[in-house]
This record gives sequence, structure tokens and C-alpha cells, in this order.
Amino acid sequence: MAEARALYAAASYDAALAVLGNADDTEALQYRGLCLLALGRADEARATLERLVHRDPSFSLTVEDASPRVVALYASIRQAVLPAIVRDTYTAARERLRHGQAREAGEAFALVAALAQDADLRDEEGMRDLGELALGFAELAAATAARSEEPAAEPAAVAPNAGAAPRAQLTTATAIAQALPPWPGRAGPPPVGSYGVVRVQIGADGRVKSALIERRLHPEYDRLVLVAARAWRYHPSMVDGRPIATEKTVSFTFAADGRSAARE
Repeated sequence: MAEARALYAAASYDAALAVLGNADDTEALQYRGLCLLALGRADEARATLERLVHRDPSFSLTVEDASPRVVALYASIRQAVLPAIVRDTYTAARERLRHGQAREAGEAFALVAALAQDADLRDEEGMRDLGELALGFAELAAATAARSEEPAAEPAAVAPNAGAAPRAQLTTATAIAQALPPWPGRAGPPPVGSYGVVRVQIGADGRVKSALIERRLHPEYDRLVLVAARAWRYHPSMVDGRPIATEKTVSFTFAADGRSAARE
């Protein structure tokens, strides 16, 4: 990609296309589309940019990537193609949930919820409702995945010093549903070894009231995390059996296999 970018910057568009070959990742499709546009091959460029939207729905061009005319062209292609992709992703996520693939379904629902808030989709009829539905199903999928991984409960221990004066019993909030979204292809490979941190405000009902990124990992992924956090659910903190509002920080990382993980 470094060579292709350099050739594109030098206006050697045919040479850049030769270097890109049949590569099909997000950045390769981006530069292939830009080269084809520069060469006046409009139909091929449009087909390539449509493929880019399918390959990475969260990708969007900015004026840092291309001229305002090209940015506007890509936005129009994305606006035309994206609604069907979002609806197909939602349908596929429902099927995954129905077949017991809770973690994968939760990730897909989180992506739908994030895309439904995208600037290119906000005015699309029914998209807001679809995003709300996706958030609800993301919660359900995460809770289902959590139950399947939950260890068996241990027998209650007999409290020592039974005759002593009672002390306030405090418990901290524990996660029921805390699914993270998949890594967006536009952002390149996941940054293994790095981590981000999100602080969530948890109500007495165990629902997340607000979320704030405290340590940034990547602008696009941070935005997806904030959307996903709206669907997180917890057993709330308790004082003497009474639920209370609280907050906690959650760090998010990526393993070498590309899987995300949350740590409290």
C-alpha cells in the first residue's frame, strides 16, 4: 500500500493500479477507486466504490483523503447502497441469534446500531427505529452470550462472627451484557497491545445512562464503542441489598486473532 499511495500522489495512476492488483481490503479499494476516477473510468470507479461500501460500511471519505468532488460522489454512492447493507446485516444478525451464535449476533447488531446513526443515514426512513431495535437485540445477544459463559454459582458461605454487629454489605456492579463492536476495516489492523478506556454511568436499574471515552484507541472505533455501550447492562451496585447508581471504567483491547475483549 505504501508504494500504491506514493504512485497515486505522483499521479502515476496506471502504475498504482498495477501495484494494487486484486487486493480487496478497504484501503486498496479506496485507492483503486480514486485511481479509476482520475483516469476517467467512471463506471469502473463507481463499481469499485460500491464494493468498498459493502466491504467496510463504516468507511467514509473526507477532504483529507480526496477532493470535495470525489468526497461528495462517494457520499452519494454510500447513501444509495448503505440502507440495504444495514437491513441485510440486521437480518443476518437475527439469524445468527436464532442459531445460537450470540456473540457474533451481538457484534452485528452493534454495527447496525452504529450505522443507523451515521450522517449518511439519519434521514433514511425507518433507520432510527431499526437502530433502536438493533440496540435491544444487542442487549439480548450479549446477555445470552454471558449466560452461556457464566460459571455455576458457588454455595453460600456461613458468615463468621454471627453474633457481631451487622456491617453495611457493599457489592460492585457486574456485567450482564458488555459486547464490543467489531474492528472497522478502515482503521487498518487492530492495534494489538494498545487499549482504550470508556467510563460508564450505571443507573440503579443496571442500565448505562451515559458513556465517555477516557483513553482513546482510534476515533472510528471509539465512536462504535460509545454506541455499543448504550446496550450494556449490569447487575447494579448494591448497599444492603438496595440497588444504587454508580460508575465504572472498562478497558477494551484486541488480541492477535482480531477478537476484542473488555476488562473492568
